[in-house]
Amino acid sequence: VIMFCGLGYAPTSEWLLWNVSRCFAQRGERVLLLRLASIHDVIDEPAGEPNSGELVASGTAAEGAHSQAAPRYPAVMRGQSFGDGRENLSELVRSTNVLGVDELRSADLPWPREAWGTQRMTALLDALRERYTLVLISGPTVAQPVDLQMLAARVDGIVFTAPRGKRLHPSATAVANDLLRLRASVLGVIA
Repeated sequence: VIMFCGLGYAPTSEWLLWNVSRCFAQRGERVLLLRLASIHDVIDEPAGEPNSGELVASGTAAEGAHSQAAPRYPAVMRGQSFGDGRENLSELVRSTNVLGVDELRSADLPWPREAWGTQRMTALLDALRERYTLVLISGPTVAQPVDLQMLAARVDGIVFTAPRGKRLHPSATAVANDLLRLRASVLGVIA
């Protein structure tokens, strides 16, 4: 399970995650995309530094309207049985147009941050590890250090992504150093 985390003001681009997924799928790996970060997680950049516009929100236009309503939690995080045979993980996952790459259906719904640090999230990731060669997570940015630390304890590695031609978030270095002090497995940086 590899989590991608933005060092700037926006989550890792969809383009990058899809290309990494395609590369592994072409090698015969089974890949699952799990999107925890979304366009709604973009932190406002200082004036004069517009977002790159690379990330496209998943789902439909109704998703934007949905974000104003009470949060809907993915079924796997609402307390239904999981991993004990009563819940079929394949019902939560859908195929993509790339052979060998699937995505979690719940990725179209906002994931509640409070669910990221639960035993249910750990159980979900453990079940996905058994079924896929590689699970790629679009995680929070360094602007959300607590969220990042909760997930860092549950993944096998972290890849930071630096926004090309943009400023890094002011806390980027401090958050990366904190993760290293916590012995998180930081695999590298993609710029």
